[in-house]
Amino acid sequence: MKKSLLILFVIILAINFGTQAADFSAVYNGKTIYYNITSSTSPLGVAVTYQGNSYDSYPNEYSGLIIIPDSVQYNGNYYKVTSFGINAFASCILLTSIIIPNSVTSIDFNSFKNCSGLNSITIPNSITSISSGAFEDCSGLTSVTIPNSVTSIGNYAFAGCSGLTSVTIPNSVTSISNGVFYDCSGLTSVTIPNSITSIGNEAFSYCSGLTSVTIPNSVTSIGNYAFAGCSGLTSVTIPNSVTSISNGVFYDCSGLTSVTIPNSITSIGNEAFSYCSGLTSVTIPNSVTSIGNYAFAGCSGLTSVTIPNSVTSISNGVFYDCSGLTSVTIPNSITSIGSYAFYYCSGLTSITSKAINPPAVQGNSFLGVTKTIPFYVPCNSLTIYQVAEFWRDFVNYKCDPISLEDDIKINISTKLYPNPTYGNTKLEVEGLNSEADILVYDMVGRVVQRHSLNKGTTELDIDLSGYAKGVYSIRIMNDRINQTKKLIVQ
Repeated sequence: MKKSLLILFVIILAINFGTQAADFSAVYNGKTIYYNITSSTSPLGVAVTYQGNSYDSYPNEYSGLIIIPDSVQYNGNYYKVTSFGINAFASCILLTSIIIPNSVTSIDFNSFKNCSGLNSITIPNSITSISSGAFEDCSGLTSVTIPNSVTSIGNYAFAGCSGLTSVTIPNSVTSISNGVFYDCSGLTSVTIPNSITSIGNEAFSYCSGLTSVTIPNSVTSIGNYAFAGCSGLTSVTIPNSVTSISNGVFYDCSGLTSVTIPNSITSIGNEAFSYCSGLTSVTIPNSVTSIGNYAFAGCSGLTSVTIPNSVTSISNGVFYDCSGLTSVTIPNSITSIGSYAFYYCSGLTSITSKAINPPAVQGNSFLGVTKTIPFYVPCNSLTIYQVAEFWRDFVNYKCDPISLEDDIKINISTKLYPNPTYGNTKLEVEGLNSEADILVYDMVGRVVQRHSLNKGTTELDIDLSGYAKGVYSIRIMNDRINQTKKLIVQ
């Protein structure tokens, strides 16, 4: 993955147009330090900057230990040192450590970028913000303590700090920005506090040394490719506060062996678990209604998977090249299967489809799958599969005894009253032998309500007060039931 072009564009603009030559210099502790005046009226203030018209005009003008004073005298006036300017120490590879005074409140764009020799820095409690790229590619930095005074950390602030082994994010920070720890390959542990509500795109991408991470319940969103390439990560639990798994979140996490997907998840994004070759099994809850393209592609260790009844289509390449997959169950809810969905799942020894009507399928959906393996379908649908386009390529169809049992148990009795209704209605169900999901669809097929019925439950109150007038569909379904009732709201 590449860093966001927009972010790079903003940083490039800042580099080209947001910097200027030093206004003056002063010697402190034997080292010449350059400054820009940021405030010429009381209180007088300056930012630490570099020598010359560009940060690379005088390579390594800063080296060894640099001690920054809290104030500096110029033309008879004392100026308070309040910040580090854009590129202030950028590419000063001979800089080893720096002491920052409590007068400094912010560290600007790329202030210490590519200071590969920097191994020690103390961020004082006066700092409130660390800007984008501030410590990017400081490969010699092994640890950093971010004080509670910091409320924001910019995009890619610590990206490429390959020597960084641990980091604690303070409670004062509410979001982890894009790529903050991108490619911090030495990072083995990270503490995410309960104050965090979002984790940005690529936040921990390619932190290959990270073995475990605890995502607190305060987190409601995890960005695209947030943990991609974390090959050392072995297990992860996604909290109930998260409702969707974004694109490529765990892409190429080859060491991941287990993942817990909570019932709060409604969608799994494109490439979400692609090339997680260590993943052997995954349970997709009934709350999930969509699984993105290539979501589990290249998961060669995956041996079995059950797709829930809440999913209506199998997207392109979902199980592409899952060579270890030995069995798959297609639920009755599936109406279509995308291109390359099971491409070269060469380990498949059986397929079970509970779909009464053969789903629409592409000619390459099962390319590379042996067509002589047992294919179990509902007994009443056997002939339909044998003549349906593409499905007829399979030559070893068998009447599914489980489906035969389904045919018996599918005969439940349902009733809606009042119907029509002005908002409230009661669903009565008789003969329910296992838990079932109740989905309410509006006139354009959107799910507007979701309920569940336990085994033996006979009644459910449904309230559509405040919804638009029209015809709604009430769907009762589980592994053995798929029944729909129409409800008119007046």
